[in-house]
Amino acid sequence: MNEQLKKYIEPVKTFWSNQSKKRKIIWISGLAGIVLIAVLAAYLLNRPPYVVLYPGLEHQEAVEVMTELGKRNVNYEEKDGTILVPKDEENSLRMDLANMGYPKTAPNYDFFTSNTDVMTTDYEKKTIEKYQLNQRLEAVIETLDGVKNANVTISIPEENTYAWSKDTTKPTASVSITLYGENSLNTKQVNGIKQLVSKSVPNLTAENVAVIDTSSGEELGGASDGSSQVDLSQFKRTIEKAYENDVESSVMKVLGPVFGANNVGITAKSVMDVDKKIQEIITYKPSTEGGNTGVISESSQKTEQERANGASGGAAGAETNSDITTYPGVTVDGNTIYAKDEKSYKYLVSQVKEQVQGDAASIKDLTISVVINQQMMNDTQRTQIADLVAHAAAIDPSKVVVYNAPFAEKPAAETASNGLITPEMTRILIFVGIGAAALLLLIIILLAVTRARKRKMVEAEGEEIPVPEDFYELTPVSGQEPEEEAEEDPEALAREQARKEAEEALRSKKEALEALEKSREVRSGKEEVLRGKLKDFAAQNPEIAAQLIRTWLRGDDFNE
Repeated sequence: MNEQLKKYIEPVKTFWSNQSKKRKIIWISGLAGIVLIAVLAAYLLNRPPYVVLYPGLEHQEAVEVMTELGKRNVNYEEKDGTILVPKDEENSLRMDLANMGYPKTAPNYDFFTSNTDVMTTDYEKKTIEKYQLNQRLEAVIETLDGVKNANVTISIPEENTYAWSKDTTKPTASVSITLYGENSLNTKQVNGIKQLVSKSVPNLTAENVAVIDTSSGEELGGASDGSSQVDLSQFKRTIEKAYENDVESSVMKVLGPVFGANNVGITAKSVMDVDKKIQEIITYKPSTEGGNTGVISESSQKTEQERANGASGGAAGAETNSDITTYPGVTVDGNTIYAKDEKSYKYLVSQVKEQVQGDAASIKDLTISVVINQQMMNDTQRTQIADLVAHAAAIDPSKVVVYNAPFAEKPAAETASNGLITPEMTRILIFVGIGAAALLLLIIILLAVTRARKRKMVEAEGEEIPVPEDFYELTPVSGQEPEEEAEEDPEALAREQARKEAEEALRSKKEALEALEKSREVRSGKEEVLRGKLKDFAAQNPEIAAQLIRTWLRGDDFNE
C-alpha cells in the first residue's frame, strides 16, 4: 500500500521541487482561489433568500412570534420589530401563525411594491396594492391541506374627504375555495383564513370576511366566540385511525413471530361513537333493619265501634218486606251494631340516583381481517388464529376473518431517479460537481505546464546538425605529396588547403555528433525508466491511463 502511494506521491514531489518560486506562488494562489470559490458557491447555494414575514411588530408580539418560529426550527432574522424568514417557508408560516391569531398589532403585508415609483398615480398605487394583496393571500391559503385553488376579493371603500359626512363604509372580503375530492375544512382552518385576511387589511374585521366553498356554494362558518373548536367528524376519523393502528400493531405482535411480519396482512376497521351521553341511574337499596319494611312515609288509622240497635222491628211471626241494608265493616247481630276501622301505612325504600355524562369516545364496532401467506390451511388452524386475534383485540371471534393465500411477488425496485433525489442529495451533488470541476481544472493546468517544460527541453537540446552527402567524399589526391603539388601546381596547394579545412570541420562535426549521441543515450535511458513506470501504472490503473491519453490527444489537437 505504501509503495503504491509512493508511486503517486513521488512524481508530485519531483514536480513541485522543479518549480520555481514564482510558479509555486501561482500554484498556491490558484488552489486557494479554487477553494475560496467553492466555499463561496456552497454558501450562496445553501443560503435561502429571506423575505419579510411581519413588519413593525410590537416588542412583546415579536418575541411571541420568534418563540413560535423557534419551536418549528425555522431560521429567522429580526430587526426593529420586522421578522424575516426563508422565502420557501413564508406562505406556510403565515397560515400557521394566522391560525394562532398572529399578527395582532400590524397588518401582514407591505402594500407598496417595487412596481411603484414617483411617477405612479394614486389610482395605480391602489390597483397594484389590491392586486398584490389578493395574490399573496391566495398563495398562503393554498398551502392548506386539501385546498386546490383559492380566490380572494377585497373591497376597500374610497375615503370620504367631506368633513360633514357621517356615512362610513367598512371594508369587506370574500374567499372562494376549491377543495380536492371530498376534503373539507374544519372550524379551526376557517377561522385561520378569516384571521389572515382580516389582519391583512386595515379596519377589516373577521365578521366581514366570508369563506365560500365553490363545490356547494355555501359559506363556511367559524366559531362564534372566535376560539378554535375541534370538528367532530375530523376528530372521529382521527381517533378511529389511531385505534385501528393500535389494534393492527397488537395483532402483528402476536402473528409476526409465528408467520413472519412479511407474511401477514392485517386490516382493522372500527366505528367510534363520539356523541355526548347523559344517563340517570336510580338504584333501590333494601333496609337493613325492621324486616326490610323501609321507612314510613304515610300512615292512616281506622276505628272500630259497637252500639245497641234501637230500630223497631216488625210484627211477630211476619217477614219484613225489605232487605236489611248492610255496610262494609258493620256487623248487625241482633240488637248490637259492630263497626271496624283499619289502618294503612306507606313505606319508602332507600335509593341512589346517579347522573353520568360521557364525553369520551366509545367503540361501537370493530372488525379485523387477516391474510396469511400460506398455500394450505385447514379450518382448525383458521379457528385457532381467529381466537388468538380476538383475544389480542378484545373482541368476539365472530368479528375476525382469516384468509390464506400465497402473496404476489413484489415488483422490482424502481430506479433512484423516481422520487429518491431529495434536496439534501441535490446539495451533495452540487458539492461533488464543484469538486470535480476544480480537480479537472487542476489536471488541465498540470498537463499544460508539463507539456511546456518538455517543449523547452527539446528546444534547449537543439536540432541535429545536417552533414552534406559530398562532405565524406573529400579525399587527398593519391600518389602526390602536398609539398610537391604546391611546388608543381598552385591549384593543388589551394585544394590541399581546402582539404585541411574540410577535415578540421569534419572533425568538429564528428565531435558534436558524438556529444549529441551521448546525450541521446542518456535521455533514452531516462525515457526507458519513465516508460517502464508508465507501463506499470497503466497496468495497475487502466481507466486512469485511458483518461490521461484522451486528455493528451485533445491537448495535441488544440495546440496544432
